[in-house]
Amino acid sequence: MKQIQKIGQLILFVLILLGVNSCDKNDNIAAFEVFGDVMIIKRMDGEQSKFARSYFAYGNYPMSSASVSLPEDGTITLTSPDETLRTYVKQPSLADFGNEPPITGTFNFTVVNEGIEHTVSDELTFNNLPYANITRAEYSDGVIMVGWEPVEGADNYLVRLVNDNYETVFTGYLVNASVTVYQIAATNGVMELTPENGVTYTVEVNTFDYEEGATSKNSDYNVNEISVATTNVVWGE
Repeated sequence: MKQIQKIGQLILFVLILLGVNSCDKNDNIAAFEVFGDVMIIKRMDGEQSKFARSYFAYGNYPMSSASVSLPEDGTITLTSPDETLRTYVKQPSLADFGNEPPITGTFNFTVVNEGIEHTVSDELTFNNLPYANITRAEYSDGVIMVGWEPVEGADNYLVRLVNDNYETVFTGYLVNASVTVYQIAATNGVMELTPENGVTYTVEVNTFDYEEGATSKNSDYNVNEISVATTNVVWGE
């Protein structure tokens, strides 16, 4: 249950990293641009798949507010987690996850930049992206070699290592769909905590599915689904 409660932190980390970097490319454009993104996160809770939606709005300049209107009616207020004010989010909490896939459809984002209101829409679909079947998670000489079978419909993968408190120990780089092996090592991503010998960690393989029509230039803020597969490994053994 703890993993489900904290899953939004993974999405926030990845999407801020990707989304803000993408918006950096637009800094030389005079006009304000905003992108809205809704995605479905799917992961196992015991033997049951759980689902939730995450919401993100990215701007190439700071925004003073952001919200999203839902296809089932209702509006959710987004908040900015960083001082740039160019990313606004609403992460899933434990209560947001359910046994059934979330409602899909058109989500309308409204943001305010320099007192001017802007709107943008995002269309969410559900493809029931499969979990990656992790075939290997082996420690040797200070690294963990992770392997998995290709996932039909995958666009990217991202490997993470988390501890028992679901704190991020390591986050890798996004790799394309042809990659099915990854080495957890300090030279291959961001090592946020120092792993300890004899401690059991959770390896995650996050599979990304982008919206139809997404390109390499805009896929960072056009994620449709993420499925999260996990397995355990003992550091140092």
